[in-house]
Amino acid sequence: MPPGRPWQRELERRIGDIGAAAVLIGPNGVGPWQSHEVEAFLREFVERGSPVIPVLLPGGVQPALPVFLRAMTWVDITTDALERLVWGITGEKPWLIR
Repeated sequence: MPPGRPWQRELERRIGDIGAAAVLIGPNGVGPWQSHEVEAFLREFVERGSPVIPVLLPGGVQPALPVFLRAMTWVDITTDALERLVWGITGEKPWLIR
């Protein structure tokens, strides 16, 4: 989306085309608007069997995850980095991960 354009309607229109979602969790946890987005992705993706991947940013902690995200395997961006996120999105384990 170009900067300055409303993204909510576009996301709503395209959610059916999205194959995976990463939910970024920082030190303040999940905000009220993000909670609505997470709920929408979980509802849509459970039906399709698509991954919703919690990604802990620096300072983010697993106990701060919303209850339905706690059951998902998360990626700690400070240690697991990009390879685990790619694995979660594509379903293919990168050769860099043992």
